[in-house]
Amino acid sequence: MDNMLVYAAKEKRSFNEFPLNEVDSMIFSQLAYCNFDTLPQHHSLQSLASDDEIKTLTQGNLGGKNTEKLIKIMLENPRFKKLCWRNVVSKVDAKTQMQFNAVTFCIAEDQYYIAYRGTTATTIGWKENFNMSFNDWVPAHYFARSYYRKIKNLFSGKFYLGGHSKGGNLAFAVALNLKESDPSHIARIDCFDGPGFHNQERLKNRFLKLKGKIHKYIPQGSLIGILQDDLIGEKDYCTIVAASGNSLLQHDMFTWHVIDDQFATVKQLDSTSEVSWKAIAEWLKIQTIRKEKILLKCSI
Repeated sequence: MDNMLVYAAKEKRSFNEFPLNEVDSMIFSQLAYCNFDTLPQHHSLQSLASDDEIKTLTQGNLGGKNTEKLIKIMLENPRFKKLCWRNVVSKVDAKTQMQFNAVTFCIAEDQYYIAYRGTTATTIGWKENFNMSFNDWVPAHYFARSYYRKIKNLFSGKFYLGGHSKGGNLAFAVALNLKESDPSHIARIDCFDGPGFHNQERLKNRFLKLKGKIHKYIPQGSLIGILQDDLIGEKDYCTIVAASGNSLLQHDMFTWHVIDDQFATVKQLDSTSEVSWKAIAEWLKIQTIRKEKILLKCSI
């Protein structure tokens, strides 16, 4: 079965001829893991002069070797080879337990993809993930919103937003806090196996207002994307993607199956993922109730 590497080699039409689709969006969300800040002299794929620079760009991050292959394939494809990036942001704050990374890709004239990075292998990043389990908003959510507004003020045109894992959650956080005029500038907002939100039920109406604009994709054995998301069963909201490997290995988007320019899909989660989803949802519900009781006692 094909994956994003095969698609990146096959689809050669420009973005003006063939608009950005879900697989393109996954590719740009994967590229958000690149170490753009380590090569500040470069702002485009074509400016990368050697394999060593490509390795520097991808080393140590999720999907490193495969991302290296992806970039080399993109450099040979007229659809992607002129890709450039702007406004790379990388912030880590131990005090607020925040890790935030974002980059804007210029994919065609007046077309921009804002990509938010997921959690990297840092203690602060994982602490932030834990904080997201019990807080409505964490500092990274506010940085994500601020970043989008900055980019919108700098560039005019059509915007796409997306991210993988926590990056997808950040993209959705921006979607949930858009101004009334913003949706007209945004073509789509994608979340790839990212967790939901603490007490997400209260946000359901906001999600429904964005129907057709927001898209969530999770692999059939998802363990991350099912967290705190009671809307997984909404077909207009969530697509379950066929993937190779078992459970947590499917968090790697290079395991996701692609047919032409779309994901290969399945009708339901694997049984183990389904059980995990329900068990985790129940556990988090119990923890939330306990937290509320503790806060009530403290206020008396």
